[in-house]
Amino acid sequence: MFRNTVRRRRPTQPREPKLYRNPVILAREWQRLLETGGFSSKAELSRTLGISRARVTQILRVLKLDSEVLTKIASLGDPLTAPTVTERSLRPIIDLPVLLQRQLIDKIASDPRR
Repeated sequence: MFRNTVRRRRPTQPREPKLYRNPVILAREWQRLLETGGFSSKAELSRTLGISRARVTQILRVLKLDSEVLTKIASLGDPLTAPTVTERSLRPIIDLPVLLQRQLIDKIASDPRR
């Protein structure tokens, strides 16, 4: 005897597009919380957010980029519809000379995939 092994698929709901936080805007928010006394330390902020203190430090380190670079990244908006600029992609850029930072960010910001 044969069984009907064809499974019917349930109709799928259209998914909401995934949104990504702009790392500069996020870092500025966290820095503001630390400066205004919302949190007394990175450790307290990390406990509240449920992430490691090291991760908080990584995000805040983005603010060491050149001010023009920070402005350009922030101008991409928040949230981002694609992970065009991530904290992780900015890590190697932070310690570069300012002119090189600006050149690299110009390439990232002009990426048509965003």
